[in-house]
Amino acid sequence: MNRDYLDKHYWKDKESTLQIAKQLNIHPNTVRRAIIKFWGKLRTKSEAQNIVIKKSGHQRIGKKHNQDSKDKISNTLKRKEDHGSQEE
Repeated sequence: MNRDYLDKHYWKDKESTLQIAKQLNIHPNTVRRAIIKFWGKLRTKSEAQNIVIKKSGHQRIGKKHNQDSKDKISNTLKRKEDHGSQEE
């Protein structure tokens, strides 16, 4: 595992440290330490989550709530607000 390999798989192909470790049959922390050694940082948690969502899709991406669902959410929030204001 060298810098070029990690650059391609981790940064360009957006593979996780676990995926790379499985390919190389090594521990994920070994991959993690190498990335930090070469670049001084890993992806942020937010960046990693966005990659997973883009690669595998997410149940809500591209979908919108129908009006009935919006009404239920709104009513639930109103009840919570009303309940919270009664306690004061």
